Amino acid sequence: QRTKEAMRAKLAQTQFKINDRTTSTYGKQYNDYVTRETDDGVGLAQKDMMDASAVVVAGDETSLTGVTRTIDNIRDLRLKQALKTGAAKERVDAEGNVVGYDMNPSTQLQMAKDIGEGLYQTINNLNAVNQPETAKFLMEKYAAYIDPVNKSKLAEKTAKATEDVRALNAFQEVRNLP
Repeated sequence: QRTKEAMRAKLAQTQFKINDRTTSTYGKQYNDYVTRETDDGVGLAQKDMMDASAVVVAGDETSLTGVTRTIDNIRDLRLKQALKTGAAKERVDAEGNVVGYDMNPSTQLQMAKDIGEGLYQTINNLNAVNQPETAKFLMEKYAAYIDPVNKSKLAEKTAKATEDVRALNAFQEVRNLP
């Protein structure tokens, strides 16, 4: 009788371990899936930011709508991921309405990194297509999102692009002389 009970206890313990490992594996796979899905969405949003910058006019705040919308999209994607994985929680008031979110620092850092990288790529793209004024405008408007190291790199590239545009304009003027 004691042998049967010992066997049942051992089987129950083994079954618990298997269930625990299965649950852990499922959780890790789900977390990996959500991370990949979010990373893909963020990458697309960063590319959308470059597309949105095509209609930005230096000095015109209303032309920034598309860029601002993609920044908000990146925030939303990271927030949804954090809510799914438990890295963020909703803050509710006494009536049960969501009034904000409490995110862990790693989520906030990842969000800032994604937005900064998107802006860095976008501003680099504007410099590459000889639109340094628009690049400068974006740098000034969204300076808080750009990493200081990247900010100095962008300032150098924008200054070089400005010189290139001036040289190109001077060449065109000389070329058009009678």
